[in-house]
Amino acid sequence: MNVREATLNDASEIVELLQLSLGNTRFPKTIDYWKWKHYKNPFGESKIIVAEEKGRIVGVRAFLRWQWIYNSTIINALRAVDTATHPKYRRRGVFRNLTTSLRDKVSHENFKFIYNTPNKISGDGYLNMGWKLVGRIPVLTIFRLKNISFQNSGRSIPSRYQQEDVFLRFIAEFENDTNAGLPMFTNRSPKYWRWRYRDCPAYKYYYIANDAYFFCVRIVKHKGFNELRIVDCLTRNGIDSAKEIMKEINNFCSISNCILVTHSDWDISNVDIFRQTFKFIFKKSTPFFALNFLDKSFGHLAPGKNWNLSLGDLELF
Repeated sequence: MNVREATLNDASEIVELLQLSLGNTRFPKTIDYWKWKHYKNPFGESKIIVAEEKGRIVGVRAFLRWQWIYNSTIINALRAVDTATHPKYRRRGVFRNLTTSLRDKVSHENFKFIYNTPNKISGDGYLNMGWKLVGRIPVLTIFRLKNISFQNSGRSIPSRYQQEDVFLRFIAEFENDTNAGLPMFTNRSPKYWRWRYRDCPAYKYYYIANDAYFFCVRIVKHKGFNELRIVDCLTRNGIDSAKEIMKEINNFCSISNCILVTHSDWDISNVDIFRQTFKFIFKKSTPFFALNFLDKSFGHLAPGKNWNLSLGDLELF
């Protein structure tokens, strides 16, 4: 079996393999989506390798580039994302071989660590390959039933929550204000914001904003109910704006019929707004957060303490 670096010309065959191995649920597996995710990323093209046999791709492993800001310095990292093995080649060590091969390859480049969010089944496999399970991702969850009308679930979202000019203005204005004082956080340049949220072909994002705050959210449809997921937020006045923020979030929930609001408890720059405003709030633990430190000097990093992580940094896309 031959292992080699993937190229853009492999996109069609890789997408076919992903569809065959994983199906087309959760997010689309299309060539356009693959190109957006792995080749249009402002942090750089992904590190991708494939396994071939008789000229046919039977396995793929991709690490998505990500940049963090730590002590005013850009830190290059990777996120272990897409992986698939052809059904006929399972239980032959393809996943492990590709993952360890790619990890060994990038360890000689300027990447400080690899992170990902494995499930319970794959978690043990990553542990055996040198990953460290930091813990489960804590998500603040708020139930709200007030002003929900399930008969109006087909209502459209008002245009004021979808205005691109508002989106672009806020990311330009807030960036310098809100990053000051944070420990480690995503390098959230305007180019990043446009790629991650405006141009994402997988999900539709909405913007709740005024002069004091900017919230990027999406509606997650579950069986029988809707969830409002707060994926990223920038606030200028912090807790002083909490009452107004919650009023706007409640209003959006009423329009979109969301009975659940979720936010990362590791988003330490904004978490106090939610903890101090909502009375009925609890934590739920979702997928694991795992790390493989390529540079051991970063081993002291701890999500929620000296590392700011929003749901936008963590959700699968």
